Amino acid sequence: FTLLQKHTVEFNQVAMANSEGSEVMLNRVMTKDNIGVAVLLEVNKDMFSDGVKVPQERQLILVANAHMHWDPEYSDVKLIQTMMFLSELKSIAERASSSMATGSPASNPSSIPIVLCADLNSLPDSGVVEFLSNGGVADNHKDFKELRYNECLTNFNCNGKNGNSDGSITHSFQLKSAYDSNLMPYTNYTYDFKVPSA
Repeated sequence: FTLLQKHTVEFNQVAMANSEGSEVMLNRVMTKDNIGVAVLLEVNKDMFSDGVKVPQERQLILVANAHMHWDPEYSDVKLIQTMMFLSELKSIAERASSSMATGSPASNPSSIPIVLCADLNSLPDSGVVEFLSNGGVADNHKDFKELRYNECLTNFNCNGKNGNSDGSITHSFQLKSAYDSNLMPYTNYTYDFKVPSA
């Protein structure tokens, strides 16, 4: 791979920029300074041996990693940080694809594969896992704790700020879990706390 771009996503900065005057966004989310990182890579075609089918067009891949807030009392913050991160990754993919030649498969943002790694600090039945697994979550999900985030949540919806939210916040990635619960029955195992894999 060749490194094309690297990005740092500071969740407190994204929260401040998208607060829309929401006090809970400023007081709960912005004060947590977790980060995400992403790199945009290009596959080096010349690294393949003879006889291996290599795509004619440039092939990009987006690799990302993040650490979400740890405190179980802040399920809303974890979910919003996850939404912010995927929204930022979508922007990175869109900018990368717009720089590609028109008509090239890579000129479509959804053609850029993504490898998403993260310390989610969330249980399998959380809004974070639901959002990632199902492509969205209801804007009144229990993890939001009935706090007033509605106005600023639309900023992270894949349909955009002026799009139709239909009561849910969605992302445009088609993510699949790399975990096989038969291989890894627990993702966290301590004396008094055990988290089964999703």
